[in-house]
Amino acid sequence: MRRQRRAVLSRWAWCCAAAALVGAGGPPAPPGERAAPPPSVQRLDDDAIARLHEEAVEHYGAGRTEEALANWVEILRSQPRDTTALYNSACAVTKLGYRDEAFKLLDLAVQCGFVNFEHLKRDPDLEPLRSDPRFAELLASIEKRYADAAAHMEQWSRETLGPGAIIERDDDLRLVLATNLERETFDRMAKSIREQMRLQVRMLFDGPPNSYVLVLVPTPEKADELIGSMYVGGYYDHDTRRLVLRDLGPSLRHEITHALHHGQMDRLGQSHPMWIQEGLASMFEMYGVDESGAYRVLDNTRLNIVLNLRRAAALTKWRDFFAQQDDSFNRVRARGKYAEARAIFQYVAEQGRLEAWYRLYLETSSEDRTGALAFERLFDKSLEEVERDFRAWLSTKEKVAESVPWSRPSIGVWLADHAANDGVQIVDVNPGGAARRASVRAGEVIVEINGRPTYAVEEIVADVLKRAEGEEITLRLRRGRVYREVKIILQPIREGRETRDPVEPGFAA
Repeated sequence: MRRQRRAVLSRWAWCCAAAALVGAGGPPAPPGERAAPPPSVQRLDDDAIARLHEEAVEHYGAGRTEEALANWVEILRSQPRDTTALYNSACAVTKLGYRDEAFKLLDLAVQCGFVNFEHLKRDPDLEPLRSDPRFAELLASIEKRYADAAAHMEQWSRETLGPGAIIERDDDLRLVLATNLERETFDRMAKSIREQMRLQVRMLFDGPPNSYVLVLVPTPEKADELIGSMYVGGYYDHDTRRLVLRDLGPSLRHEITHALHHGQMDRLGQSHPMWIQEGLASMFEMYGVDESGAYRVLDNTRLNIVLNLRRAAALTKWRDFFAQQDDSFNRVRARGKYAEARAIFQYVAEQGRLEAWYRLYLETSSEDRTGALAFERLFDKSLEEVERDFRAWLSTKEKVAESVPWSRPSIGVWLADHAANDGVQIVDVNPGGAARRASVRAGEVIVEINGRPTYAVEEIVADVLKRAEGEEITLRLRRGRVYREVKIILQPIREGRETRDPVEPGFAA
């Protein structure tokens, strides 16, 4: 027992030193122990920190609280402002009986940006603290803490984007919007986000997040640094409430849905399976709203994946799909799973029953987290019967064109996603097309077609394919900081393409 206690106290000394790195002066050492000197800081990469977090959760779940605490301390030695490690350390030391130290760690976590107070209110690990007046004081300060977190987001955005950044706070929707792109781009982004959030709050999520969400759109070069792979359009980190994007189209709509959904789950104390989270977010990547405010889900290229799976008899049975483990959703055949989840929700939406299904799911999730029960009660059929109806609906669908054939009326350009934040970049111009005759050049970015913003290749392809030969469209183009408008008369390509490169440079439109 003595040896074990000494080990706990030793680890707590590490925690004191790690907390001191935050700049707030760590909590005192437990009675009878001398605080350890600050350790030398060893920087860990993101993968190492992620592994330590996973190991800590495993230790903690198995009752190995001291081992979990050691992992979180190691993270804090490298990343002193890691709010997850600070909060979880507070939970661990609460379990070990150090109440004063737990409050100091909670305060440090909040100072560093922790804002998930809905979870904090219910967290059973903090039960020993609830009778302490300091816990009531912490809860009473929540609104101020939210505002402090928003100010922290603004400061981080200025440091990340530089002095020319445009940063605005929306208190009604609990947003901090930040970009170092043009004011025109910022205004279009803000308008799009607000319209989507109001629609989704009315339909599904009952309100904006309680805590502020940072939506940050950097330049393409900065996006490469913050996001990494150019094939990833963006991400939402719920721990920091940070949403970073490289495009303002499908990726933005996807991640905004996540932010609203997570906010609702926090308020309700629910955890929805990954297939529901990603299915709803993917469904809203492409949708339209008519003059009455009614929305309509639009086919996108994820549908092609589902149709290929159907043709290969490889669609997942719904009962298996709904019951899959969350940690495998993004690791095994992720593209197919996202596509299947989107198709399921698109089917429900086209039946006019999405809102009814979601309300029923919220009511029944404690009985059945997977969502199967909500389907059976809504449609008054077995899940297998509902799935058969879905597959019959799927048989009526056709693949979505990913390029415009040159034999069809076209602009005469090749395009690339994620090469520009505010639109779609032209990577090459066909010498026999309408764009060349209108002096459109490679490197320009299409930001609007006939006054409607465009953010993704598939949006432009879908628009062009609806038009007839000889129809005139107006493109708003950007090169650098200069904007111009050109008129294009859509025509098929009747001349061969002269190029030194036999590989197509992008998607044709």
